[in-house]
Amino acid sequence: MPQRSSDDQYRLAFESAPTGIMILSADGCVLMANPAAARLLRSTPADMLSRQLTLPDGSNRERLITPDERMVEMRTTPIIWELQPALVATLIDITDTLQVDKLQKALDRDVEIIRQLRTLDRARNQLIEMATHELRTPMTPMRSAIQMLLSGRLGALSDQQQQVVEMMSRNVERLSRFSSDMLSLSRLDAGGQTIQREPVNLATVIHDAIGLFQQRFDEAGVSLKVAPSAPILVWADADALSQILINLLENTLAHASPAEVKVSARRMDDVWAELIVRDNGCGIERQDLPAIFERFRQLKRKRGPGYQGSGLGLALCKELAERMDGQIIAESTTGVGTRFRVRLCRVSAGDDDTDDGQSLILERPGSTTKRQRIREILLRSKKNRTNSTEDRDG
Repeated sequence: MPQRSSDDQYRLAFESAPTGIMILSADGCVLMANPAAARLLRSTPADMLSRQLTLPDGSNRERLITPDERMVEMRTTPIIWELQPALVATLIDITDTLQVDKLQKALDRDVEIIRQLRTLDRARNQLIEMATHELRTPMTPMRSAIQMLLSGRLGALSDQQQQVVEMMSRNVERLSRFSSDMLSLSRLDAGGQTIQREPVNLATVIHDAIGLFQQRFDEAGVSLKVAPSAPILVWADADALSQILINLLENTLAHASPAEVKVSARRMDDVWAELIVRDNGCGIERQDLPAIFERFRQLKRKRGPGYQGSGLGLALCKELAERMDGQIIAESTTGVGTRFRVRLCRVSAGDDDTDDGQSLILERPGSTTKRQRIREILLRSKKNRTNSTEDRDG
C-alpha cells in the first residue's frame, strides 16, 4: 500500500478534524475551511472560500452569529501560509455554555436575594419580638389601674368618668390583641412556634371556649349557642386550635353585629371533620371574601368604640390551620350572615365514637392534660378583661 505524503496526511487530518478549522488571509478572507467549520457556520466548504470574516480587534477571539442565531467563538493564531502572513482559526459553538453561564449568574443573584431577604426577615422578627415585649410591659399596670377604677375601690365614678375608663379599657384590650397576634405570626414565620399534631377532641375545645366567652356574649346581647355533637377526634395542636376558635369568636363579636352565634362540629367523611362558627350578622361582601385572610386587611367595619381590629386575627387563623395540615373556609351572604369552617383531619374512622367524652382526653403520667392546656390558652384570651394572666403570658 503506497504511503501518503505529508501534505496528504495534513489534508486528511484537516478535513476529518471534529473541530472547525479555517485558514484566513491577513485581512480575514477564507482561504480554506474544513467540513466541521462549514457546519458550524451553516455553510459548505466550497461556499466558505473567499468569504470575508471580521477579525478580532486587539485580541485573538471573535464571536460570530450563525443564521440560526447560534453563537460561535473564533480563535485565531498567526501563521505563514504559502509564504504569506495568514491566520489559522478554530471555531467552537459556545451557545450552550453561554446559556449555562447566564443561568448560573441568575441563580447566583437569586441566592443572594434570598440571603438578603432572610436577613431582613430575621431582623423583622427580632423587631416584632422587641416591639411586642415593649408594648406588653406597660399594659399590665395599666390594666390593673383600670380594673381598680372600674371596681370602685378608688371611689365611685361619675357616668362620664365611667365612659372614659371603659374607653381606656377597650383600647388596652385592642393593643393587647394586636401585640399577641403579631407575636404569634412572627414566631410562626420564624419557626419559633412549633405545631405538634395529636388527637384533640373538638367537643372539649368548644366546651371550654363557650364557658369563657358566654359572659361577654351575654353582655353584648348576643345569643351564643352550641350544637350538640358526639365526640370527634382530630389531628391538631390543642393550643393552636383553641387560638383559632378564640379569634373567630372575637372577630364575630366585634365585627359581625350578630343576634346569634352558633358553634358546632361535624364529621364530613372518614377523613375530615369540621369546626364551624356561624353567625346571622351583617355578612361580608362577595368581592371581599378572598382577601379576609390577608395580613392587615381590614374590611368595612362598624363604627364606634371597640371595633377597631388589627387585621391579623383571621390571618393567624389561616396560618395555624394550614400548619395543622387543614384549612379554613369562609362563606358569607350580606344581610344573612357568615360561616367559618375549620377543616381538620380525623384521627381515624370509628376511633372518636365513644360515649364518654372525658375518656378522649389523652394523658401521660406527670404531664399536663389537653383540657388543662386548652383552658390555659383560652384563659390567656381573657387577659383583656383581667390583670393576672398578662403577667404569666408575658
